[in-house]
Amino acid sequence: AQTGPDGSYRTGPVPSGDYRVQFSDPSAVWATQYWNQQFTQATAQTLSVSVTNGPTASGIDGILVAAATVSGTVTDQGGQPLAVICVSANIPRNGGADNVGQTTTAADGTFTIIGLPPTDLRFQYHDCNPTAHYLDQWYGGATDASNSPAVVVSPGEQRTGIDAALARGVSIAGTVTDATGAPIA
Repeated sequence: AQTGPDGSYRTGPVPSGDYRVQFSDPSAVWATQYWNQQFTQATAQTLSVSVTNGPTASGIDGILVAAATVSGTVTDQGGQPLAVICVSANIPRNGGADNVGQTTTAADGTFTIIGLPPTDLRFQYHDCNPTAHYLDQWYGGATDASNSPAVVVSPGEQRTGIDAALARGVSIAGTVTDATGAPIA
């Protein structure tokens, strides 16, 4: 559903069941949130609806906060800009991380992610070129989200300087066959 001028909304009919209600602004001025003011689906509260409880589940309100923007530059360790590096913004959770935004670096290695929730974020850099050459890395040179420095952004903040210098990796190649030497696809 889309909100009207007064901010109200009403979805079309849905079957009885369990749902997680997401509020998302296509212009990215407001951070995406879920019904109980959570920023990820994994932490959102489940809404159980049933036709026996009435034709409308009301009071499922959203209180949105201004989105943050984060930008930076990704280079190799020699300072050369890297294009087509996937950069993701994540919220740490239980030793892992929930993705809340992503983009790809431009030819000059720069990136900007808009529409981010104002909270503790961790950034991951991944070479998503068809033939990758660089190792995955988290902000601050960390190898995982739990060791990556927190980037805490405020509502409406435009943070810059979330840069990374990626190390080149080594690929391993070979051929897989069966016992007769026939290749296995």
